[in-house]
Amino acid sequence: MVSLEKLKQLRLIHLCIALTFFTSGLCINFIQLLMHVFIKPINKRLFRQLMYYACYSMYSQIIFFAEWYAGSTMTVYMDKHDFENHAGKEHVLLLMNHKYEIDWLNGWMICDKLGVLGNCKAYAKKAIRYLPIIGWSWWLAEFLKVVFSYPSSTWLLLNAEGTRFTPAKHEASVKFAQERGMPVLKHHLIPRSKGFTASLAPIRGLCPAIYDINLAYRPTDKPHLLMRRIPLEQVPEDEKEAAAWLQNLFVEKDKIIDSFLETGSFFKTSGIKEVPSIVTKPRLCSLLRMSHLRGLGRLLIAVTFFTAGFIINIGQLLLIIFVRPFDKRLSRSLMYYLHYSFYCILVCVAEWYAGSKLRVYIDPEDEKFFGKEHAFMLMNHTYEIDWLTIWMITDKLGVLGGTKAFAKKMLRYIPVLGWLKEVYSYPDPVWLLLNAEGTRFTKAKHELSVKFAQERGLPILKHHLIPRTKGFTTSLPTMRGVCPAIYDINLAFKRNAETRPTTLSQLNGEPVEPYMFIRRVPLDKVPEGEKEAAAWMQNFFVEKDKIIDSFHETGSFFKASGEKEVPEKIFKPLYGLMEYAVNASKISKGSAYGVKK
Repeated sequence: MVSLEKLKQLRLIHLCIALTFFTSGLCINFIQLLMHVFIKPINKRLFRQLMYYACYSMYSQIIFFAEWYAGSTMTVYMDKHDFENHAGKEHVLLLMNHKYEIDWLNGWMICDKLGVLGNCKAYAKKAIRYLPIIGWSWWLAEFLKVVFSYPSSTWLLLNAEGTRFTPAKHEASVKFAQERGMPVLKHHLIPRSKGFTASLAPIRGLCPAIYDINLAYRPTDKPHLLMRRIPLEQVPEDEKEAAAWLQNLFVEKDKIIDSFLETGSFFKTSGIKEVPSIVTKPRLCSLLRMSHLRGLGRLLIAVTFFTAGFIINIGQLLLIIFVRPFDKRLSRSLMYYLHYSFYCILVCVAEWYAGSKLRVYIDPEDEKFFGKEHAFMLMNHTYEIDWLTIWMITDKLGVLGGTKAFAKKMLRYIPVLGWLKEVYSYPDPVWLLLNAEGTRFTKAKHELSVKFAQERGLPILKHHLIPRTKGFTTSLPTMRGVCPAIYDINLAFKRNAETRPTTLSQLNGEPVEPYMFIRRVPLDKVPEGEKEAAAWMQNFFVEKDKIIDSFHETGSFFKASGEKEVPEKIFKPLYGLMEYAVNASKISKGSAYGVKK
């Protein structure tokens, strides 16, 4: 298996990240514009409350990639009393050193931990408003105005140095200080006091404190951030005195950074009182799972899913128009990746967001074939998220992009999911799903199924509906010589589980635990005659019924079913599309499993 670190270096992955951010960002900008036009003129308070979530949904994507994808962490130091009683509970003017390219990202990370990311604002040049995504978001959310009238805590950032620290700029700053008899700073540029002093009058009475942010790195170490709370009343009201106060503050800040770079501590040589480091935890998942914000979580998932889905549909259409007429094999190879990039969104929701874990039971001898051959899947259709568990297992086995299903013709007209075709001529293994019961199991449908079986002398099934054999027997002649095996999928959830296996539970971030027993049945074991094949199917579902009944009665697929016990297989989350990109040269060439070029 390709290491995660190598996968993260792929340009394809960087492209996927950028695509996700910009497509969702544009959608959020559009929503912000609608709120700006239709809600702000009527109810400004409601507008600002809703704008918080719009901004948060955009910025949190970058936090997610920094913390989860890049694995970035940060050590934060703050007085315990200030942290517990004030941080995240009041309006704040932030003063921060501007030495690193990702100062802003570290600022967003601490804002996220304190629950104010959606109201994190900054002084910026007017030209920024014309920058798509972030710039538009700032403009529409009133980022270019000094506003402390939001209903929840707002943090307004002022980079008093005016520009980022570089050696050239520092030389110019030192020269400027020497010419005017000002203190020479070693790790900062001379602060521009005009913006600071001009801001003081409007924010007095609204903003109770200034937070002094000191950010520093040492080679091969994570960022360290010291945050000091300074009551605004300590800043002089007179403009000249306030400017002098700011200069003195930056002298202190210079000593703090110098102490850290020289000793590894903000406190040892700076003269600042030592405060403890504070452990902060990632907040994104927990926020979206909170009961009163689950609607927001579902909205973000839906926006990402449908925007990405429509873009992928466009890509599929372009492949059909411009590639397929000239090279059908190349078209299908590329189509695999488009399918995968779409399906994996919901697999991510199930596994990462909801924390669902799939328990799979497979014979080790059968497992040798998985992911290496075409397969025809027969599965019980009892639960609302049957389809999701199939995507989860096919993702683990590296065939998610080649997973297809028999479906009603009308589904082709449904955007996103419906614009697919069932084909066995893909260059890589395809798993084709047939829910032979025809519809999902319910109590009412089961009663009708039992009545139907009694009238025709068919076996009565306890956990399944009587299978409809026509689709299966009609497919057999097409599959023979191309598809070597049937995969029998037996899916069950514990009846006493705390969370019901529904789509809503996954969107609410509630984990479920599906159990799956997979058997490989060589296709040559199925009789060729239509009546014989139909009878084989009926008997097969009797076996499946015993397997599910055994699980519900004993907690095991094997104890009362007569099936050979097989071990539980533990799968780790795959990065299927990324692994395929790394191993692109290994994609099969020429004929495979009966697939003809």
